[in-house]
Amino acid sequence: FCGNNFRILFSDLFVSKLRDTSIANIFIDAPIKVVASPLWRNSCQGETIKLLVRATGIDLKYQWRRNGVNIDGATDSVFQIKNASISDEGKYDVIVINNCGTDTSKVAIIGVMVTPVITNILKDDKVCLDKPLSLNISTSGSGLSYQ
Repeated sequence: FCGNNFRILFSDLFVSKLRDTSIANIFIDAPIKVVASPLWRNSCQGETIKLLVRATGIDLKYQWRRNGVNIDGATDSVFQIKNASISDEGKYDVIVINNCGTDTSKVAIIGVMVTPVITNILKDDKVCLDKPLSLNISTSGSGLSYQ
């Protein structure tokens, strides 16, 4: 129905006089439906994180949220976090709005992995062939494993 032309006719009870109006474009829109929510993901510190939403309807407006709080200026179907840091971690969703109502996407949990840093480097040492050797190292970062 969107964008169809309609002509409206007015008459009295006896249909003795018909009055014709000009053609008007009438837009009939269906309720909003989010059809693709942003996806959960983990990114590395410093990367750009791109979140996308897709919804049906016309004249759509968007409001992205982090942990349930509106993000200033985040009013497009795509939201980007440039140079991601640990402070960008959280639960992201988007409210989609038009004249027919609102719909909210599913929540996407965003994690940011901090680049590992060795904070205590091994020092040169001598050890006898038949004696135990102890190696110690200190690191910072997230999602670390040692091998």
